[in-house]
Amino acid sequence: MESPQVARAKSSTDRPGEVTLTLRRITSVSRTPLLFAISLLAVGCTPSTGPERITPSTALGWRFGPGFSCQNSTLFEECPALVQRQGGWFLVWTYGTDTFYYTPTYKVRGDRLVFSLQATTSTGNPSGKTTELQIHGADAIHALQRGGAVWWEPDGSYLALQVKAS
Repeated sequence: MESPQVARAKSSTDRPGEVTLTLRRITSVSRTPLLFAISLLAVGCTPSTGPERITPSTALGWRFGPGFSCQNSTLFEECPALVQRQGGWFLVWTYGTDTFYYTPTYKVRGDRLVFSLQATTSTGNPSGKTTELQIHGADAIHALQRGGAVWWEPDGSYLALQVKAS
């Protein structure tokens, strides 16, 4: 009989070449903080001293950060631009050559509005269609008017977005 600390997972038939998975419970509390710290490092939850780069947590959209490039022609026909009309601001873009639906996100960072695309869906084919995202919130509008808008590129750099006439 196995100790209570080990659990085995097997299928109903034992065939040659079958893999047996052995799971062990962590019985020492002292291992838990170390595993937690390693997990935080793996998902990119560490302070950054240089330009921010894509980490697993930003690439999957868990937290705001650099994402896909707006210069990627499969995602964008051309870099998104800002348009002001009817008293509002909009980020306008045309989907690229081979893409799924997506919506960029934005946040105020410093004195400017920062846009990023961190994930796409896996449905539809909107290639060549133009769409827009309205900018909401007094802070976002104020940052846009004060410092402009940029796109957060995968290498951590920022690309200034153009303002086009409506």
